[in-house]
Amino acid sequence: MKESTSDAVGLVEVFDKDTGKFLQDFKVEEEKQNNENNPLADYGISDYSLKNVSSTKAEGPSNELRSTLYAKLYIYSTGSFRQINEVRDTWWTTSSGGHTLENTQSGAISTSGSWPATEVEVDGNATIEVAIDASASASFEAAGFSVGVEAGGTYYARKDIWHDFRYSVY
Repeated sequence: MKESTSDAVGLVEVFDKDTGKFLQDFKVEEEKQNNENNPLADYGISDYSLKNVSSTKAEGPSNELRSTLYAKLYIYSTGSFRQINEVRDTWWTTSSGGHTLENTQSGAISTSGSWPATEVEVDGNATIEVAIDASASASFEAAGFSVGVEAGGTYYARKDIWHDFRYSVY
């Protein structure tokens, strides 16, 4: 595991102990505020922030296909007090590997069941789809992908993925 932080970013990366291959990361980025994002900024209240929290997972025969699940959180803080007022958005992206994500779904809920909250659970599912050479089909099948051939002879590997993580302001 490797952890790093900077002024606006916190990052924890998890690697396989034996192979050194990337497995997963967790990242928190503070989004730069402007008056449009902060409705109370005109009144001198700047205790609100937008944070993009995300987690990336690696899939594929060599963990080369990375997909990231994001949530944009609207957070209020003053002194040592913090709360998540709302989840503004959730979404998926691909971050490396030349694959696409199909049938994406994502969402977030308060773990207490009400808002505002101090912790949220973010989850989502998608289908990874990647065009491959016929010679790679066995390694993708071994990694849990189903492999099919389109009418034009192009091979595609597909795998349904599900991902979740929790984020707490404390």
